[in-house]
Amino acid sequence: MKLKSQILTSSNSFKENVKKHLKDIEPINDRTMQCLIQAVRDIEIVNVHVPQAERPETEKEEIYKHIESRIRKGRGSRIVIVIGDFNARIIETTEMERHIVGPHVFNPNNDEIGILSEKQLENRELFMEFCISNDLTPIN
Repeated sequence: MKLKSQILTSSNSFKENVKKHLKDIEPINDRTMQCLIQAVRDIEIVNVHVPQAERPETEKEEIYKHIESRIRKGRGSRIVIVIGDFNARIIETTEMERHIVGPHVFNPNNDEIGILSEKQLENRELFMEFCISNDLTPIN
């Protein structure tokens, strides 16, 4: 019991410490929210949930445009961290993607890109283009 109460106490003090640095939390829509944390250099966390493969491409493009605008706005003034579910199965990397993704991907079944449906491939391409054009590294 003593360990549990110590964990709860340190957890509560951690929450309180974080709260005083929290500048803003803004829900953008049902798929996106932003959080701004005050630090030596402000940190903006953009949490997204990109629509699944079968959803219209316009929905996905709208999310990516919003994220890119947050990245552009934050460049130079704050650190922007983008997290969430991009519904993009990387599975393996092409030679052109290796400098962005690196050699290691999550692929427990040793699948190949060819197993993805046309719509899943579109989601993957949107995500990889987003990462490449914004010089971002996907991390799982």
